[in-house]
Amino acid sequence: MKNIKIAAFSDIHNVELWSRTFKHEFWPKVDAVIIAGDVCDNLPITALDRFRLVHKEENLQKKYTDKDKINQILDKEIEKLELKHKQEACFKFYNEVLPEKFPNVQHIITVYGNHDYDLLPKDYHFENNIHYHFCKDIKGTTITLNINGIEVDILGLPGITYDAMFKGNGKPAKPYKCQLVSEEQFFNSIENKIKAINGVIPDIVVSHVPPFSSKDQTYLDGSHIGSKALSFAMETYLKKTHYFIFGHNHTRLIQKETQFNSEGYPQYCFNVSSIQDKKTENNTVKIEPPFIFEYQKPASNNVLKSFFRRWKYFTRLVQRHKLIWQNKPMSWGTECPICKEHIVPNGVPVELGCYHCIQENYLNKVNEWNFKNEQFKLYNDYYEKHAEKLISTH
Repeated sequence: MKNIKIAAFSDIHNVELWSRTFKHEFWPKVDAVIIAGDVCDNLPITALDRFRLVHKEENLQKKYTDKDKINQILDKEIEKLELKHKQEACFKFYNEVLPEKFPNVQHIITVYGNHDYDLLPKDYHFENNIHYHFCKDIKGTTITLNINGIEVDILGLPGITYDAMFKGNGKPAKPYKCQLVSEEQFFNSIENKIKAINGVIPDIVVSHVPPFSSKDQTYLDGSHIGSKALSFAMETYLKKTHYFIFGHNHTRLIQKETQFNSEGYPQYCFNVSSIQDKKTENNTVKIEPPFIFEYQKPASNNVLKSFFRRWKYFTRLVQRHKLIWQNKPMSWGTECPICKEHIVPNGVPVELGCYHCIQENYLNKVNEWNFKNEQFKLYNDYYEKHAEKLISTH
């Protein structure tokens, strides 16, 4: 079965700048695009609009003598024009730029961040066959994709928590329009959404805010801007979810991080921010290309349980055999029928072979089972590291 190739990025903040930066770049093998928020802020008005505003200001000066009122009217007009420019640029970005850069893309998923509001005009219609998914409901959005015969369940978590917003130096463009929630509200959104889909565990979680203490330290002052609610959810409702994609932190020092939660489940954390706070040598803004990875459908619980049972059997066997080997004289046993070089101590079935043969057989089995899927390799590495504790608790 063909794996799914996914391109993920976030924190563009300016779709026109992103389009110019990657003008000559194309990614034809990508099946799905995930954008984890902060697509575009309000864009500066055009030269023609500025010319019109000058004339409008002259007319207002003839009508009003209060300068504050004139400035208030002009500010509203500028904001309206900036929003219009942003919506036109975003529509072009989704309708023309992304299909051109990713010619074979089937799905484009966007999770709204703290700068995203009114991204597109009210009555928009994309002129292509791509499936667009916009996750802007603060309560979370579930999406099921079917790509190359593989079903992928995605949970989109838009918005941002108060802690994530105000701990760093960054300031929201329009605080009153951002989807700000408390950590408790954010966790409740995850809890309610999982319950609403009857406990189905999403394969991929896309949020704008990163989990706390996981790639969430800013370059500017080193503060943590992640969500503790999301970190707690990774240990509870989302403990079996393997992929977490996020942005918000403009620091892509280590793009991909693999960690294990408290129950031993591997979790991949991706910081896919495009804009970087660290400037280049020329003191210009650095923009990273999309992060592209191959998605592997997680193994089922039955497969993982079967793997663990076999792993535990061979590990116990090797440990027991090694203990007997160390405590018994070489003469207390029979010749190994497999290698015919070592002794099989009494108390161990002769047909299994000596300690060396059992260990070699165990390693061969592990290679046979786990290298078909990267998750198996991660599980095996984790179990090897925590063998004594796991055997005593499982």
